[in-house]
Amino acid sequence: MCENSSPGYDLFTECAFALGDSGKSAPYILCRDAPSVTSVESRHSMELPFHDTYAVPANPIETIEAIARLSDLDAVRASDTELHVNLSGSWRDVSMWFAWRAEAQVLQIGAPLEMRVPAAMRSEVHKLLALINERLWLGHFDLWDQDQGLIYRNGAVLPEGQTMDSSQAEILLRGAMEAFEKFYPAFNYVVWGGKTAEEALEASILETVGNA
Repeated sequence: MCENSSPGYDLFTECAFALGDSGKSAPYILCRDAPSVTSVESRHSMELPFHDTYAVPANPIETIEAIARLSDLDAVRASDTELHVNLSGSWRDVSMWFAWRAEAQVLQIGAPLEMRVPAAMRSEVHKLLALINERLWLGHFDLWDQDQGLIYRNGAVLPEGQTMDSSQAEILLRGAMEAFEKFYPAFNYVVWGGKTAEEALEASILETVGNA
């Protein structure tokens, strides 16, 4: 039994290693019971269609791609080091990208909100970003200077010689999706509804709790 008792995680996963078809010693991870990432203030959780049992390769991009395909998610391999995954959310579809930088052993994750912030709203959006990010356990939302677009970002550093197992990959996927589900309405309230950051956050939390 593999157990992660860190705050904010609800993770009890049975894991075993098996050899791949080639007979080589590279691990394939078999896991049961997908993890759920929850926030401190509310245990709002988004159900994702991950299979209960699966076998996935250990390379981080390949691991995420295998989970996505076995779970009937739309996954497109842009290159050997980049993957795009589309998930259906309550508010809108979420397009996530994963980029692997082998030289730094870093996996980068991004999920654009497809929402550009007008100049008049940027000050209030920055206030909202601060309020939301202090409530997130995994990743953060950001406003890109280049196009003034909102995006969720996260990353994972893998020590040299170590791999990402399927439970870690699912935590990254779920963390992004649950953050998107919970806080997307708040950005919408500020950018298009004219609410203050505090009003938008309160309305967003009430709305997502009501939909839970």
